[in-house]
Parts: sequence; C-alpha cells; structure tokens
Amino acid sequence: MTSSPLTETFPDLSRLFKPRTVAVVGATDDEDRQTTYAWRQVLVWARCSGATITPVHPRRSAVDGIETVRRVGNLPPVDVVVVLSSDPVAVTAEAAAAEAGFVVVFASGFAETGGEGQDRQDDLIRAVAGTTTRLVGPNTNLNMFAPLNHSLPGKGIAVLTQSGHQGRPLYLLQQSGVRVTHWAPTGNEADIDGADLVGWFATQPDVGAIAAYLEGIGDGRRFIAAAEAARDAGIPVVAIKVGRTERGAASASSHTGALTGSDKVIDGAFRSAGVIRVDDLDDLADTATFLARAPRPAAPGAAVYAMSGGACSLLADQLTAAGVDLPRLQAATTSILAGLIAPDLPVTNPVDCGGPPMADKRGRQILEALADDPGIGLVVAALSGPVPTFSDRLVDDMLATAGAHPDVAFALVWGSPQIHDDDLERAITSSNVSVFRSGRAAAVAVSAWLNWNRCRDEIALDPTERKPEDPTLSELDWPTFAESSEWRSRALLVAAGVPVAPAMRVRTGSEAASALQALGGPAVAKADVAGLAHRAQHGLVRTNIQGPAAASLTISALLAEAESLAAGRVLGAVVARQVTAGDEVLVGAVWDDSFGPVVTVGHGGVLTELVGATATRLAPLTSRAADRLLRDVPGSARWEAWGPATWEKLRDVVVAVGDLAVAAGQDLGAVECNPVSVGPDGVVALDTWAYSVAR
Repeated sequence: MTSSPLTETFPDLSRLFKPRTVAVVGATDDEDRQTTYAWRQVLVWARCSGATITPVHPRRSAVDGIETVRRVGNLPPVDVVVVLSSDPVAVTAEAAAAEAGFVVVFASGFAETGGEGQDRQDDLIRAVAGTTTRLVGPNTNLNMFAPLNHSLPGKGIAVLTQSGHQGRPLYLLQQSGVRVTHWAPTGNEADIDGADLVGWFATQPDVGAIAAYLEGIGDGRRFIAAAEAARDAGIPVVAIKVGRTERGAASASSHTGALTGSDKVIDGAFRSAGVIRVDDLDDLADTATFLARAPRPAAPGAAVYAMSGGACSLLADQLTAAGVDLPRLQAATTSILAGLIAPDLPVTNPVDCGGPPMADKRGRQILEALADDPGIGLVVAALSGPVPTFSDRLVDDMLATAGAHPDVAFALVWGSPQIHDDDLERAITSSNVSVFRSGRAAAVAVSAWLNWNRCRDEIALDPTERKPEDPTLSELDWPTFAESSEWRSRALLVAAGVPVAPAMRVRTGSEAASALQALGGPAVAKADVAGLAHRAQHGLVRTNIQGPAAASLTISALLAEAESLAAGRVLGAVVARQVTAGDEVLVGAVWDDSFGPVVTVGHGGVLTELVGATATRLAPLTSRAADRLLRDVPGSARWEAWGPATWEKLRDVVVAVGDLAVAAGQDLGAVECNPVSVGPDGVVALDTWAYSVAR
C-alpha cells in the first residue's frame, strides 16, 4: 500500500453481475435441504439474467430436471461458480484451475471466527492466488442472487453490504419505484472487496448513487481511490460505517473478522473523498435515493412550502440546523406570491399558503414561482397528514412542476403514518419528486446533496486534491521514539517548512547566557530529553526568562531536574525566543494501518484534551484541502480572525506536516506540533515531536 494512490485500477465485474454461464456446486432438489432453496434461488436469478446454469453434483445425474456434471473441472470456463458444498477450499481451487471468472462462497466459519477460521480463509485466498479467478466471500449469502426490477425508469442505486441482510431495506426500495441496479453482499472480503465494487459501480451508466453498509475497510487508501473515482464520475457514495462505539466495533469484528479502525480517521478519509456518512438504514435509503434522482443544484438555496405555519416552522428549523440555506425570496417572487396568498401569511421563505390555494390552480402557480426564483435550487413541500382536498392536488402540482423544471430538485415531506394512499403512491413512484416520511430525514438527505455537490465543485477547482509526494523530504534522518527529542524533531519540521521560533541548544548555564544574548529576551527553555515527549507535563519548561544571569541560573536548575528524572537521556536544553501569546493549535500526523498517513488539526496546548474538537484528513493535502480541514474544526473561526496572511501560514503548516508524514511512509510513528501559536507574531510552532517506528 502506498501512502497516496493517485490512480488505481479495479477489476471488471461484468461476468459476475451479467454472467453467460453459471455453475452451482452442491446443487440438490431434496425438499428437506437448505441447499435446495439456495440452488433454486440461483436458478431463478440465472434465468432472469439470461445465463445458462449447470448443477454440479458428484453422484446425481440431474437436479430439478437439469443434467448435472460431476465436477466443476469438467466444464469449460464458466463466469460464476456458486459453492454450496461443505468443502469450499477444494472446490475453489478446482474452479480456479478451470479458469472460472468468479467463485462465490457462502460458507461461514472463516476469519470471522478467528484462529483456525483465519487459517481456512488463508487457504481460500491461496486457492485463487496467481490465477485469473476472483473470490467473493466467504461468509456471504444469497442476496447477491435476488432478482432485480430493471424495468424501473431512471438511474438507480448500487447496493454494497458486508452484512447481507442489512441491504434488505434498500432492496425493497424497488417496491417504491426506486431502481436497484446491483446488490453485492461481500461477507469477509477475502478477495473482492468494497473498493473493487465501488470502483466498478462508478463505471456503470445506470448507477446514480452507491449505498454501502461497511463493517471493516481493509485497504483504506484503495477504498478512498474508488470513492474518488465514483465522485469524479458524478456518482455519490453514501455509507454506513459501523464501529463508532466500542461495543459496535467489537460486534463488527466478530461478525466479519475485519478491523474497524479509528472512527476519526474514517470520518476524515470519507470527507477527503466526498463519501457521505449516515448512521441508520433509513437515512442510507433516503439519502442515496435523493442523490440518485436530484439534479446538480442550480442554486444553493431551498424554499419551504406548506399549508400550515407550524409545518413551515418545524421544517425550516430542521433544514437550517442541517446547514441548508433558506434565503429570502427575490422581490419578483414575493410579489407573485402575495397575489396568490392571503395578505397576513408569510411569502418570503418559508411560504405558508394557509391551505385553500393548495386546493386550486394557485397551488401550481406558487410552486412555479418558487422554482423560477434564481436563488432556489430545491423546493420542499410539507404535509403533516393527507387531506384529499389538498394532498391530491399538491402531488399533481409537484409532479407537473418538477417535470417542467428539471434543473430544480423537489422533495415532499409526507408526515403521516398512513402508507396505503393513492396520492403517496403516485409521489413515491415518480423519479422527479423525492418523498420523505419526516422533516429530519429530508434535512439529512438535502444537506448531504448540497455538501456532496459543493465537494465536487471544490475538487473541480483543485483537480490534484492529494498532491504527489515531495521527494526532497524522502532522505531525512528520522529518530525512533527513544531517540527523539525536541531538537531532532524541530530539525525535521524545519526541513518541511514549518516556521519555528529562533532557538539554540545549550548544555550549560554559561551557554544559556550566551544564547539569551544572541536571541534576545524574553525566552523559553525546555529540557531536551531523548524519548520524553510533552515536557511541560513533567515540569521541564521555563518561560519568561530575561537576562543572561537569569538564563544561566534557570538552565542550570532545569538541566539538573531533567537529569534526576531521566538520567543519561538529557541532551541539553532548547532555548527559544518567547512568542507573544495567541491562539494555540494542534497540527499532527500519524500512520493508520488502513489509510496510511493522516493529518489531524484541533485546539492545542491545554485545550487539546479539554476541548477535544479535531478534524482529520488523509495526507498529503493541497492548500485547498488544508483550508477545508481547518474549517472543519469547531471554533476555527477565531484562527481566521487573525487575518488572511496568518490563516495562509497556518494552512501551510498543515500542508507541511502532511508532506512530512508522507515522506516517512509506513515508518511514520507520529509528527506533532502542539501548540502552534497563531497570533500577533504570526504562526510559529512552539513545541514539536516526531519519530519513526519499524513495522
């Protein structure tokens, strides 16, 4: 795994999803066998796909009237081999030798069980290694062979679920007129994984969005490369990634044998690639559906329309809290609305029609006026419950207006628990209007839609989102943790371009006096101790040192105290010019086993643990990406208040730390500047720490 893949290739999965030939090993028609049900489901799927299917059984001449073969090796190369037998390793090896395209293994008892199960999974991997055959599973299920309704109009949703059953609510979207193009339950992902699927889905013309339920991500960099390929193709990826909590992470590990990784890193990696993260299956379904159907925003604003002031207020609160802008409508629009709505009702946004206009021709005119407003890219209408006089006309008017304004998105919040309603049926089966059961669900989806398109626009301005590595940093001499010290760490960061205060390393009180004369006062002194980070926590920092005599006494005492704490590891003291107090920022980087080098920014100094507000991205970063990272930190506006020049220097520190982390590669232990002072003296790293590890 490299630290920053700029290009990535993904396998062609056409033979898996559109096979011409399928073989089922272990097929049977015994009515009391579970494998009979599995065989018959694959049989229906293959026939719907137009594929020729062959049962494979060592002792039977036919299954359900279809002639069998004794071994899969007796067949010419087939596109898909489905393994229902109790010895999937041997069958997989035989299929690979026969040059099968894909082998699908349902069986459990592999890496998800640990120990011997991991050994069995390793045997499966070896069975296809070095061949052209790819493996799906193990520990997957029949949902890959669920029939799909390809007659539904428009682009659809490609579904990827590591836990097969978690895709069921998305599969059932077909009953609401939402097209599902593919469903891939991946199980343990011993070979074919989520990155392969996302990368291939991104090339399919009928895919409008990708919905993923993820438990573990093996090669994070590759997954992000796949997500970026989807983003660049205009296909949003919406994902649940379980493991936010300790219990959730433990459950995910036992279920799929995958490590969930750091949740902060997952968040940062997803934001780097524009992956939309949601937290439940309803939001996954609603958001993926909306993004698959909604056009690119013609304008960033949303208009709210309802027949009730209460509905307007609630929906406006929910959308605004999600970061959706509800701009004041333009004068020309409000003038039209004022002629259609009673004078005591608001027409500036939200728009409360009071009820009667929704039941006659004025309802369509109101929707047309909102859609024509130059500041509006989305019209959201709300019904707390169906009232036939109003709801049937509203649905008709929304469908007609949406059809006439393909560049504007339309959403209907249908708040009633009543699900068997003709008006609702017409709305949810339309590909022009998205229906939500609550304002909260609409707010989640709309916010994701706006943010994803904003991300696309920003990437268009910055096509080298993660720039190539800086070769000038590749030859730096990195210390191990035991060897690292303030002075050695400082040298690495200076080489990367991080600004630091002028400083000298001294070993005696007299050297300290000379240093203070050269640097000017006041000064700060820190004991330079090998293998000792966070010196302030050990009382080994002195501030506001003024005058050579004071410097000599202070440093002599500091060195003696350090020696008593860490005998034999004291390298001296670092004396630096003291910086005028400002805001303190943490900028650091670590290596993640899945995603490689990641950069974290947050509030620094004593606020690091008290506030805990941080944001993370994959390294390296461009200036524009560093801007987005900084602005994701809650409270970062106070840093920006120091002015554009200071902000740019802070951004440059973030970029430099990322470059340094990438240069270290897999040997990266950590790089940390904490704090970086942002204030009257500009941007200065006050405390540094960097080290490497052997992996």
